[in-house]
Amino acid sequence: MPPNARVLNVAEKPSVAKEISRVLSNGTARVREGATAWNKVWEFEHVVRGRPVTMVFTSVTGHLSNFEFAEERHRRWASVDPRELLVDARVVKRVPEDKRKTAENVKREARGCDTVILWLDCDREGENIAFEVLEACRQAKPGITALRARFSALGRGDADRALANLVQPNEYEAKAVDMRMELDLRLGAAFTRFNTLALQRAGVGLPVDDKGKSIVSYGPCQFPTLGFIVQRKWDIDAHVSEDFWSIKCSHAREGTNTKFEWSRGRLFDRGFASALHNMCARANVATVIDVDGQESRRWPPHPLNTIEMQKRLNRTLRISPEQIMKIAEDLYNDGFISYPRTETDKFPADFNYDGTLRDLHPHPQFGFYVDQLINGGRFRQPPGGGKDDKAHPPIYPTKLASEAQYQQMRAKNQHAPKVYEFVVRHFLATCSHPAIAMKTHVDIVVAGETFRATGVMIRERNYLDIYGPGPPEGPRLAPAYDNWGNSTLPLYTPGEQFVPALSLHEGQTRPPDYLSEVDLLSLMESHMIGTDATQAQHIEKVVGERGYARKVGDNRLTPTQLGEALVLAYDRMGVADMWLPTKRAKMEADVDAVAKNRLDPNAGLRAHLQTMLDAYDRVAADGLTLTTTVGAFMNGQDNAANGVGHRPMPPGNDINGNGADAFGDLIGVIRDTCPSCQGESTLRSAPGVRNSKSFIASCAVPHCMSRIAMPSCTRDIKIEQEGCGRCQGRLLTFKFSTLYLPVGYQHMQRWSGCIFCDAEFQNLLRACQAEDHPPARESPARRPNPPPVADGYGRGGRGRGGRGGAAGRRRSRAERDEGVGGQQGNCFKCGEAGHWSMNCPN
Repeated sequence: MPPNARVLNVAEKPSVAKEISRVLSNGTARVREGATAWNKVWEFEHVVRGRPVTMVFTSVTGHLSNFEFAEERHRRWASVDPRELLVDARVVKRVPEDKRKTAENVKREARGCDTVILWLDCDREGENIAFEVLEACRQAKPGITALRARFSALGRGDADRALANLVQPNEYEAKAVDMRMELDLRLGAAFTRFNTLALQRAGVGLPVDDKGKSIVSYGPCQFPTLGFIVQRKWDIDAHVSEDFWSIKCSHAREGTNTKFEWSRGRLFDRGFASALHNMCARANVATVIDVDGQESRRWPPHPLNTIEMQKRLNRTLRISPEQIMKIAEDLYNDGFISYPRTETDKFPADFNYDGTLRDLHPHPQFGFYVDQLINGGRFRQPPGGGKDDKAHPPIYPTKLASEAQYQQMRAKNQHAPKVYEFVVRHFLATCSHPAIAMKTHVDIVVAGETFRATGVMIRERNYLDIYGPGPPEGPRLAPAYDNWGNSTLPLYTPGEQFVPALSLHEGQTRPPDYLSEVDLLSLMESHMIGTDATQAQHIEKVVGERGYARKVGDNRLTPTQLGEALVLAYDRMGVADMWLPTKRAKMEADVDAVAKNRLDPNAGLRAHLQTMLDAYDRVAADGLTLTTTVGAFMNGQDNAANGVGHRPMPPGNDINGNGADAFGDLIGVIRDTCPSCQGESTLRSAPGVRNSKSFIASCAVPHCMSRIAMPSCTRDIKIEQEGCGRCQGRLLTFKFSTLYLPVGYQHMQRWSGCIFCDAEFQNLLRACQAEDHPPARESPARRPNPPPVADGYGRGGRGRGGRGGAAGRRRSRAERDEGVGGQQGNCFKCGEAGHWSMNCPN
């Protein structure tokens, strides 16, 4: 760029333009009015690429252009068949009426400039807006040069680095967003019009919005989000309570009542449980068979990304993800935190930890802990997780808030100071060492039945001093985002005997809770529904704007009658993948492929529109099912009597996904050198049964004698950071299915240790090899429906019967004792009782 040139700079929000102008000009920028009241223009002198220039800084307010149907007739609901919107209707990208003055402001400033620097948010959406701004600039000045500034915070250092590393805008990321936007327009318009017109013409009573309209909207992201909520309700409706029995064992010593957990956990056979209890009661003596203790660590959280921020704050502060993001955006625009929309949970190698910590040192509440990190030798560089969106670092505090600035935060939103302090505390926790405790267990045997008591003694709190309730000596911190309490055991010695207190406890299995917003975010993330920037908005639309779900109890979500009816209707029409996450996940994967220049956007559009066209034809051919199903819900009719029962999904459509990983997928290295073959030992997964995986520890050398096939009851394995002190192998954390663990090993449901030299694990391996496991039980939610009955139990998916009509009732004691009906309260994914597939811990 020539010296003394005028360089146009455009930010995505007026507040960002104002703040960057302030930091780059050291507060000397001159301000004047723009073409709109909100898009002001700042001017100041600066040096860019070694040349003095005049910086002209203005902004837009989000997207400058929107996709819409080109012809007027396609924008009128009653004039065309909605099917046309999927294939025949032409789509264009235009500046809407309410953005024309903003576009004119950009054009006016571009006419006097030779270069435009695009300061849009550094994600795909921001890249798309950058090209919308560039299009406006080139309408006014065709030959203008475009450069892209990439930044994650609004401090002086971040702005200087962005100017020193200007790049070309990424057209592939912009095209990927265009593809998604066009798909969402076509699909949303076609199915929304079909839903609304069909239900209105059938005279179904629909809720009215605040504009007096009854719109039954379909959104490609909102419908799968609603599907998660409805599926959980159906799991609850289908739950059949089962009685179980367990032996409770305790012993009072030294003022402490120690509780011992039965190794069998619980039994569903009353007679067998009672016989075992009577046998133990007659023996009336417990013998200590083992006392063991080992060091245990609780690790600090990974650096903060968007989803984790929403989960933790929603769980603690009880505010919606949408509100959390609005507060975080304000804190970012005011320069207090880095960009809050990021998937990354690992800091770059050149991150300035020392500078960030020193900025926080004067904090009146957290300064004591910063001092320990800087001067007390307690700093640990965060290892981070495995996510990196290549656009932004994790969320971290960028400056210290003064008391006056705290007051300004509270004036904007009462929760803003807590959100800011959470970001500060989370960052400090990630820079800390893990908490260390001594974990002790005492194993006893009573008449052949084994029990275990576990105690914890905290030795070093470390990160819990800032992330928990504070150090014991103060100051106390609230709220606590993590904690680890002491639970000490009295002294027991192997071989000693005592008289235990024994009782037979009767309980009942319970259905899962309704989904919380944290649960829903986790499901959306794992199934690729939306992005970190949009997931909170989708939840807000489903719960608020659309009225398809509502909050109940302790921040839980349940579908409204309309929300459940729509999902049920689409399921009955044979297009369950319209509310299951699979279709949208495939769409997001193709959008990602376009962004990486691995897929032509036109080819992606054609493929997904053809899929949706097929779905539309099925829906249009079976519109009566939609109107009768929704009508039965909304008009208060009995669903079973009207033939509106729920058709179970085939097993392959389980919302948790299906299909195991390909054979031999690498999970990670668990030992650098195998003592048998001198090769590298790795952990791999292979297809397993019951929708699970099997795991193998193997080496590069075939048939190495150190190869270990993990027990078939293994549900998941995580490789830990720390290594074994004896063999240098990595420690592994296992999740086992209690239903398939051998007798005497139920205490190992969650187990961490070394698979190469831990004696307890070797004993488990031998026990598993010697025992045949029972087959997985079939979930009632996946069984065919019995015929509708007229006894008041069945409501075809709504009432107590859930999907199974009368089969959903609780069995009588006589039926359970006689074995009638079988075990029905089990998870379809792993076969265990007490939970359903969507919240399976295995």
